[in-house]
Amino acid sequence: MGAGFIPALAFILIIFIWFTYLCLPTDLFPKTYSIVINDRDGNLLSAGIAADGQWRFPGHDDLPEKFIAAITTYEDKRFYSHNGIDILALGRAIRLNFMEQRIVSGASTLTMQVLRLQREGQARIYSEKIMEMLLALRITLRYDKTEVLRLFASHAPFGGNVVGIEAASWRYFGRSPDNLGWADAAMLAVLPNSPGLIHPGKNREELLTKRNRLLMTLEEKGFMDKSALSLAMDEPIPQNPVPLPRHAPHLLSRMLKQGVGALTPPTGDGAISTTIDGNLQRQLNVLCEKYSEQLSSRGIENLGVLVIETKTGEVAAYTGNGPLDKVRNSYVDMVTATRSTGSLLKPFLYAGMIDAGELLPRQLVLDVPTRMGAYMPENPTHIYLGAVRADNALAQSLNVPAARLLKEFGVNRFYGLLEDMGMNTLIRSADGYGVSLVLGGSEGSLENLVSMYSSLGREILNNSPEKALFNPIYFPDGPAAAAQDSPLHPGSARIVLKAMEELVRPEAEIGWKNFMSSKQVSWKTGTSYGFRDAWAIGVTPGYTVGVWVGNATGEGKPGIQGTKAAAPLLFQVLERLDTQGDFSWPSGMVEAEVCTKSGYLAGPDCPESELILLPPTPGAGRVCPYHRLIHLDPTGNYQVTTKEEAGHRIRQESWFVLPPVAEWYYSRWNIDYTPLPPHKNENKSVDNAPMALPFPTENDEFYIPVDMDGKPGLAVFEVFHREAGRTLFWHLDDDYLGQTTDIHQFELRPKKGPHTLTLVDDRGAVLSRRFTLLSD
Repeated sequence: MGAGFIPALAFILIIFIWFTYLCLPTDLFPKTYSIVINDRDGNLLSAGIAADGQWRFPGHDDLPEKFIAAITTYEDKRFYSHNGIDILALGRAIRLNFMEQRIVSGASTLTMQVLRLQREGQARIYSEKIMEMLLALRITLRYDKTEVLRLFASHAPFGGNVVGIEAASWRYFGRSPDNLGWADAAMLAVLPNSPGLIHPGKNREELLTKRNRLLMTLEEKGFMDKSALSLAMDEPIPQNPVPLPRHAPHLLSRMLKQGVGALTPPTGDGAISTTIDGNLQRQLNVLCEKYSEQLSSRGIENLGVLVIETKTGEVAAYTGNGPLDKVRNSYVDMVTATRSTGSLLKPFLYAGMIDAGELLPRQLVLDVPTRMGAYMPENPTHIYLGAVRADNALAQSLNVPAARLLKEFGVNRFYGLLEDMGMNTLIRSADGYGVSLVLGGSEGSLENLVSMYSSLGREILNNSPEKALFNPIYFPDGPAAAAQDSPLHPGSARIVLKAMEELVRPEAEIGWKNFMSSKQVSWKTGTSYGFRDAWAIGVTPGYTVGVWVGNATGEGKPGIQGTKAAAPLLFQVLERLDTQGDFSWPSGMVEAEVCTKSGYLAGPDCPESELILLPPTPGAGRVCPYHRLIHLDPTGNYQVTTKEEAGHRIRQESWFVLPPVAEWYYSRWNIDYTPLPPHKNENKSVDNAPMALPFPTENDEFYIPVDMDGKPGLAVFEVFHREAGRTLFWHLDDDYLGQTTDIHQFELRPKKGPHTLTLVDDRGAVLSRRFTLLSD
């Protein structure tokens, strides 16, 4: 061997290694792609333009046969028989170029065109053509024919800023490549070689001519029959690009912002498959657009709807706002926006107390005027019921019982429970919220709240609190590993959802009742202070649906109320869903005997009792405090002792007795309530009354003079109580005014006409006075 053999061999080896492994980059097209989101069936929901301003969709795995036939016939008829270089076409090109003394044909195969697209910007000179041919051979070693076609179809220009067959199919025909006809496929096969033909003007005729010529060639080669050819040639060229689907624009917007939490896509540049039910999403969008028109007439601009499959936690539909560009602030995503929660957190307080054994479902809770520091909660109805069953208090969304229960349960405990249930929108400490935490003073998003409600249903369906809590799942292979155990027993969740089935409002419509008779749904509404947010969330075994209605700007309107603005849309959505019946009762529940009247555990003095199901919490519930034995005279009209009646003449009877203030309110709404009979020898003289109201006297008539500045004056009412430290509750014509302690003065300016002033002390003593105001 010669001395130069080894260096020559090494040089050849280096060239071989470079040609085989290094002359092509690992990623031929390191481009940015449009973010494309598909529904659960692979259909396009929405897409966003790529970072470089191109509509470049991720590559299509399976190219349609019509397009393969069209592109190979038009661009590279011997594609399947050569190794990247078409020798016959190359010879023809050399002959033509020599005859014309210029480059008129490049003999580029589809493989070589892939290289040209990859090496964009290179001059069309002979040295570059030689490099393309060498690299084409190398591509043939790395990729099979199907992969070469896919590379070309995914990166070829189709006019304007449209790149790739997937984007072109949607932009020009409004459908996926799988649904292209022969005319569509032929037009797209012509465009990469002359992408400028798609622009309006005289080029359209040239494009039509080229397309039809290709169609005739395809018919000649046996790809279609004459009937199909005739139909295809009759189809017009599309005049303008078709708007891309925008079925889930707000979900797309979240993707474009790199995702948040569970929204981080599980894949890279590929089209993102979601859990969205495309048919339901489109129905929901139409429904919301119509409903948005109704809201706009009332000065209400925005809404949001989220539908989650209760069993799986998968998001089935996501409408972040009203129709884009048709209402103000339509690009604000109201599914993720944090707003005042209204009364939506009350069910979790009730569930937490039931789970801890500190509240029974039918237990009477007090509903009386209550002051908590400087704050005095009021019910939406502005009336007090005295005492109300816990489940009814939840169904009626009464604020006073909820505030009293929160004080009993503890704000810090409730705050911790909400966090354990997955609430992630609280921005202050428990002390920073105080009692307002359960009355709408906290912040929540529709996404987070619907997720929390769905968790209640999920643990019932699973019959276990294990792995019942997780963020909404947007992708088929969602973050199941992030699931957490619920702090609540499934029985507690079932009891609360049962109470929510009985939700009733004064404005309830007949249609809602009809719906509830055919489909069971546990639902809750909420309205924020100042009528800024209207909420409605419904839970069924099939789906959990949440609705928010209001103005994204925070502008309040009287019509922004949960029952009036959000609930009707909630039920319209539920009507379109398979709610899958009612929840069953979880196993492991225990029976408890409770007093029929008070809902507490039945005591020895309770005349009637019934059995209820409870979670297996040791020591749950307290014995009824309201039934007690009293001694009556033979007439039953007076309480007596053995000093006043002989023992054999005394009747012993169980009596239902509420605290004095609760009794006064309760008796107004419950005509069957009977106060304790008086003691037989009780002093009934006027002097024994604990309160005195010097002015006005009974049936008094008087004027209130005008002040010196001309403004209407005020009347000062003053009451004197025999016992220091007593609290008085003031009412005018059955409307609660407020309370006083020790010094009992109240300034009033009633309207002209008759009135009744009523005062009740904290022991139940009542003083009423009728009067007539003569001045305007």
